[in-house]
Amino acid sequence: MSSKTDFSVLGLPIHDVPLFEERQGKDWVTYGADDRYGEYLEGLFLGSSINSAIISGVGAMIYGEGLDATDRDASDGHREQWVRLQRLLSSSDPELLRKLALDLKLYGQCYINTIWNRSRTELAQLKHLPVHTLRAGVCDSTGKIDVWYYKNDWTDKEKPLTIRSFDDEDRTEASRVLQIKRYAPSYHYYGLPDYVGSTGYIDLDQEIQSFHLNNIKNGLFPSMMLSFTNGVPTDQERAQIERKVQDKFSGA
Repeated sequence: MSSKTDFSVLGLPIHDVPLFEERQGKDWVTYGADDRYGEYLEGLFLGSSINSAIISGVGAMIYGEGLDATDRDASDGHREQWVRLQRLLSSSDPELLRKLALDLKLYGQCYINTIWNRSRTELAQLKHLPVHTLRAGVCDSTGKIDVWYYKNDWTDKEKPLTIRSFDDEDRTEASRVLQIKRYAPSYHYYGLPDYVGSTGYIDLDQEIQSFHLNNIKNGLFPSMMLSFTNGVPTDQERAQIERKVQDKFSGA
C-alpha cells in the first residue's frame, strides 16, 4: 500500500503575551521575546487607524486640560510647592505631559529623565525618554531596579548608556530615570498596555486592510484552489509545491 497522504497539516502562528526575562550574559531584562516589544506596539499604533485613533484620544483625555491641584491655595506650603512645580515644568519640554500621557496609554508605562541642579537642592529639568530606548537592569534582592540601560537603537552593537533610577535621597548623579507604569500581575520590570489582550485583533485589522488593498491593486483577482489532474504527487513533491505557493501567495 502506498504511503502517500492526501492532505497536509500546516502550522498556524498563535498570539502570545509578551515575554520579559533575564538572560544569561546580559545586564538588562529583555523587552519582549525579541527585545523589541516597544517597536511592536508602535507598529500596531501606526498600522491600524482604529487603534491609533483610540490611543491618541485616550492619551489626550489623560492629559485633559493639563496639570492642576485643587489644594494649591490651601496653605503657604502648598502654594510654594505649586510655584516650584510650575517653574520646573516651564524649564522643561512644553509637550512633556502630553508625551507622557500618550506613552502611558500606548505602552502602559512612561519614563522621565530627572535632572538635579548643581547644588542638588532641587530638580532643575525634566525630559521625556522614549519607552523603546530603555531596558531595566536586573533588580536586587528587594525587587528594586537600581540601573536602567539607554540606547536609541537596540539593533546596533553599541554599548548602552547606564542611568541610575531616581532616588530623592541619593543625589550623587545629576541625571536619573523615573519610571511610571501600570500595575500588571506577574510583570515586575515593565508595564503592559491595557489593550494587551486585543493586540491579536489589532494585527487582524492590519491584515484585513492589507488584504483588501492587495485585492484592489491586483484588479480584484479572486482567490483560487489549485487542482492537479495527473495523480497524487509524492510527499516530497507536495512539500515542494506548497513551499512555492506559500512563497508567492502567503501573507495578506
